[in-house]
Amino acid sequence: PGGRAAPHGARVTQQEPAGRGKPRVVIGIPTYNRSARLRRCIDSALAQTYPELEIIVSDNASPDDTPEVVQGYAG
Repeated sequence: PGGRAAPHGARVTQQEPAGRGKPRVVIGIPTYNRSARLRRCIDSALAQTYPELEIIVSDNASPDDTPEVVQGYAG
């Protein structure tokens, strides 16, 4: 698993080993100044049992600690 951060968004990806052929499910999370709720939202998405999961967070330049929260998951 790994992720890639962008200036105003990040990806958190869980992938099952190659060759299983399951389609990827993408969860998009738009946010602005909601870092506490964002943690709960990302944790909930990561708790899903489906193995091919991608989470994309789109932050609209929040002045709170939203970017740091997302970076904590993307690394």
